Amino acid sequence: MEVYTEALAENSAIISTTNSSTKPPSLEQQPQIKQVRRLLLIFIGIDLVLCLANFLFVIHSYAATLIIVLLMYYGFGQLVT
Repeated sequence: MEVYTEALAENSAIISTTNSSTKPPSLEQQPQIKQVRRLLLIFIGIDLVLCLANFLFVIHSYAATLIIVLLMYYGFGQLVT
């Protein structure tokens, strides 16, 4: 515990004496961030499109199943009566 407290005190002293800016780097300073951000947005867009397609497919399969079940129920009713 004592070593941990000493390390915290040292870190606190280093942080208080450092005059570095805490602002994130701008896109002009690091242009590779712009490319990574663009790729990330592209992958998020692809993911959203696939999620929408999956959602529509699930709704379509439920609707198709409902229609098939209703036709079977109707057919069974016609067969019985």
